[in-house]
Amino acid sequence: MIVLRHLFAIVVLPFTITVLVPLWIARRNGTALVMGWSAGAVAVQVFGAMMMAIGLRLFVASVSRFASDGRGTLAPWDPPRTRGIGSTP
Repeated sequence: MIVLRHLFAIVVLPFTITVLVPLWIARRNGTALVMGWSAGAVAVQVFGAMMMAIGLRLFVASVSRFASDGRGTLAPWDPPRTRGIGSTP
């Protein structure tokens, strides 16, 4: 049950903000999402992929903390039920 709650919260909040909204903005402004082939464009894309990997790792870690320590999700409608281990009052 907690897995479904987390999946719902992930689809509604982060996926909407990090994927759907940027795609909507890009389409609205006529921006084409294409791969770069020059050395500079590839370097920027590799850097961006590394930043996305770091962000994804931090996101997974925080969602797992919400589930294990807080017994809740990141969504405001299903907040953590406990403060977690090692938290201060």
